[in-house]
Amino acid sequence: MGSKEKNLENLFKNVSVDELLTNAQFVELFTEQLHASSSEELSSLSKTAAKEAYAVLIATLGQALSAGRKVRIKDLGTFSTRYRPSRVFRTPHDPNAKVETPETVGVHFSIATGLKQRVQNNTALVTAHAKLANKAAKKK
Repeated sequence: MGSKEKNLENLFKNVSVDELLTNAQFVELFTEQLHASSSEELSSLSKTAAKEAYAVLIATLGQALSAGRKVRIKDLGTFSTRYRPSRVFRTPHDPNAKVETPETVGVHFSIATGLKQRVQNNTALVTAHAKLANKAAKKK
């Protein structure tokens, strides 16, 4: 196992629940994964090229969703759009006042079965979430 593969392995050994992985960190991780690849073309890809590939992926996903298409990415999940009609509701502050929300279209994500099982079967993640929940409950 090379040093790059060890770095990637070490990065995710410790579970950090709800710690945000920024775009820059994700691109760095993506680049390291590409460099650890057995494909010569992918392993020689620069960080700039990886960042551009990431940007193209996001832009393409946005274009497809804006056109009303569903996008299925194998082993990740399916992105789609969902229509939400306008509705009228009352606020708790003034029960007599009616507020209308406009109709809208939102993005929906359905996780792939394999990824869902991988996350659910991660005992370290379950333990980390339980600790976080217990810590939050003690603060109340």
